[in-house]
Amino acid sequence: MHSKNERIELSKSEAINVLSEIEYILISLRNIANYYFYSMNNKINNNDLLAYYKETTRFIDENNVT
Repeated sequence: MHSKNERIELSKSEAINVLSEIEYILISLRNIANYYFYSMNNKINNNDLLAYYKETTRFIDENNVT
């Protein structure tokens, strides 16, 4: 990491926006995992796993998560 990148300054509004986006991403990914893993009574087959992978990839792509 460059020394100039060691400190980041954000306004209150910018910080709230960043934290809101992070929270949205984390909650959404958790909800996707809950749908595919906890609603299946712990009986995950390859098709379910593939569907989970596809859904998380779709979410990441459509929301430009980088």
